[in-house]
Amino acid sequence: MADAVHVLLVEDNAEYSAYIIDALSVSDGSFRITPAGSLRDALAHLAKGGIDVVLLDLSLPDSEGLEALHRVHRAAGAPVVILSGLSDHKLAVAAVQAGAQDYLVKSEIGAGVISRVIRYAIERHAAEMRLRERDAHYQSIVESSFDAVVSMDGSGVTEFNPKAETMFGRRRAEVMGKDLADLIVPERMRAAHREGVRRHLANPDTPITRQRLELIGLRADGSEFPLELTLSKQSSARGPVVTAFIRDLSERNRALSRIAEQASLLDQARDAILVRNLEHRVTFYNRSAHLLYGWSENDVIGQSVRERFFPDPAVFDEAMRILLQQGGWQGELSVAGRDGTTLTVESRWTLVRDVAGAPSAVLVIETDITERKELERRFLRAQRMESIGTLAGGIAHDLNNTLAPVLMSIELLKDNPTDTERDQILNTVEASARRGAEMVRQVLSFARGVEGDRAAVDVARLLKEVEKFANDTFMKNILVRTTVEEGVSVLGDATQLQQVMINLCVNARDAMPQGGILTLSAGTEAIVQRQADLDPAVTPGDYVVIRVTDTGTGIPPPVLDRMFEPFFTSKATGKGTGLGLSTSLAIVKSHGGFMRVESTVGRGTTFIVCLPALAERSTPAATPAATPARRMTDRGAGELVLMVDDEDAILRMTTLVLESFGYRVLAAASGDEAVRLFTQHRSEIKVLFTDMTMPGMDGAALIRTVREINPGVRVVAASGLGAQQAAQVPGVMRFLAKPYTADSVLKAITDAVRA
Repeated sequence: MADAVHVLLVEDNAEYSAYIIDALSVSDGSFRITPAGSLRDALAHLAKGGIDVVLLDLSLPDSEGLEALHRVHRAAGAPVVILSGLSDHKLAVAAVQAGAQDYLVKSEIGAGVISRVIRYAIERHAAEMRLRERDAHYQSIVESSFDAVVSMDGSGVTEFNPKAETMFGRRRAEVMGKDLADLIVPERMRAAHREGVRRHLANPDTPITRQRLELIGLRADGSEFPLELTLSKQSSARGPVVTAFIRDLSERNRALSRIAEQASLLDQARDAILVRNLEHRVTFYNRSAHLLYGWSENDVIGQSVRERFFPDPAVFDEAMRILLQQGGWQGELSVAGRDGTTLTVESRWTLVRDVAGAPSAVLVIETDITERKELERRFLRAQRMESIGTLAGGIAHDLNNTLAPVLMSIELLKDNPTDTERDQILNTVEASARRGAEMVRQVLSFARGVEGDRAAVDVARLLKEVEKFANDTFMKNILVRTTVEEGVSVLGDATQLQQVMINLCVNARDAMPQGGILTLSAGTEAIVQRQADLDPAVTPGDYVVIRVTDTGTGIPPPVLDRMFEPFFTSKATGKGTGLGLSTSLAIVKSHGGFMRVESTVGRGTTFIVCLPALAERSTPAATPAATPARRMTDRGAGELVLMVDDEDAILRMTTLVLESFGYRVLAAASGDEAVRLFTQHRSEIKVLFTDMTMPGMDGAALIRTVREINPGVRVVAASGLGAQQAAQVPGVMRFLAKPYTADSVLKAITDAVRA
């Protein structure tokens, strides 16, 4: 059951008051009546609150007529129903206009009537309150709007909010009821404005209500300004009303003009400049970006830079992660041009934030350094070749020492030694051949070393390789020692870092002409802010510190001050170009590191290379231990192998090995001969075993030709220049590096046959 309606009955006649109470009691029993015999008592009850409706007699001991209504209405906050002994139409109208919900003549009131009137009064009052709240809400919106709000009907202006006053320079009272065209529309446009308003008021659904219009407005001081307006139409008791929502475009147009000027300046910049949103889609793209990448503005606006410019999206994602964490990122990137070429750019990304401080866009400035990087690669290659020339004497000495036992062993074998002697001789030949091959491999790797992508470099493994290089190429009166903290890694180019170490070792060797000790060591050290403040080139953090120490002559102070200058050398003419240390310093700086030198004349020198350590310590891969040669037990079952090599000795020996272990062999000394033999025996040949480097048709061309004839042929490739050639040719199952052993050949062929 709903709560009882609380009725305040203001009536000084006790008998009539009792009548009303009885009438409400028998109606439905849902009324609670509080009687008051005077206006003062009524106001006291109203002050306590909780009154739902007031039944008010206009003739009270302390009040007469509409005065009581006015006072009760102000105090009540509830609907008021007038009870009067007079049937006075004028008084009834006046009472309703003063705020009463109804006017009842006492002699006409029955039990059912009074109950119904009370409930209707409460419902009407609630509806009025809702309307007032809604009107107040709408008025608040209009008053506080950042847009000018102007309403008009057939007779003139009906609404002119504060923003409109500010925008047009006119007070609300000045414009209400007047023709809007005379006030805010330039004279040359007034006729068209009036005709448009007339059509708009006459037509219930004109297209203009669904558009944003850009027009010219007129201020009170006579100045004109651009504006944007949208129109809506409502119905009212006096007819249709048109409301205009108006926005001043002056500042926007000035901003657009500034942006156009800035864009024009950006188009003159030599760097590629673009802006992208946080979904990586381009929103601005200058002329230099067009010239650099080849894509026009129409090609890229709204497109994802991640998908269009980055062959490896993982690189982009990592840079974005750092950008969002730190607010900026810079580095070198490989990006794709429109013609498919790969460009190297120096890229700077800045995170742009909105007025609330939230990330909103990314500003990107990129400089094309493709040619510069190519020149750097050529420069580094030239410097490596200088190092190779410096090492040539040591290489020749050790290689001659390696070949001498081979030649002598061959002569001994010709004299038919005993089985025991023959085994010893063969072991010597094998060991010497392997040592010579390893020396050639190291020199070749260093000479050809093409710079690659930055990756984790195991410092221990790097220094062990440099140690072996030095042992194989330096004179034996130099003792090389290595002490390295295991599990230490840096992010870098292994070839370039090896070049730095070789350069420093060569300098150490030259500083010890009578021999001495060369020590390579590495470990991690933390550089704090206090230390970094002493040198602007140093950034605090964890570093891998590599030291190259010699016991040589030391470096005099005048030389020490200039030793990193390009082309400066203290060596005799023809002994060096002065590029080694300057190149090494450039490589170290490109890896985010720095170099130091400590030297005492007559006691030796230490070069200190500091490189940023990786956050996670790497675990070096295990170096395969040397294993004794296994007995060759893999045998063929008469399978046909096409063997191709332009070196006659290799061709004969490999053929002999394969035939000795159960394979049939077709031997070809060139690619053209191999194609002819393959065409004749295509159904029989199981494996193609080819050298990759041959005159005329090389191994790659041969493999492609043969696979066109028989796509299912198994291919084993070999080369003395590394696996790069074979890696780029589809269909190669196994690769053998020359010089290879009989055992490795048999295993590769057997694996290919059984695959």
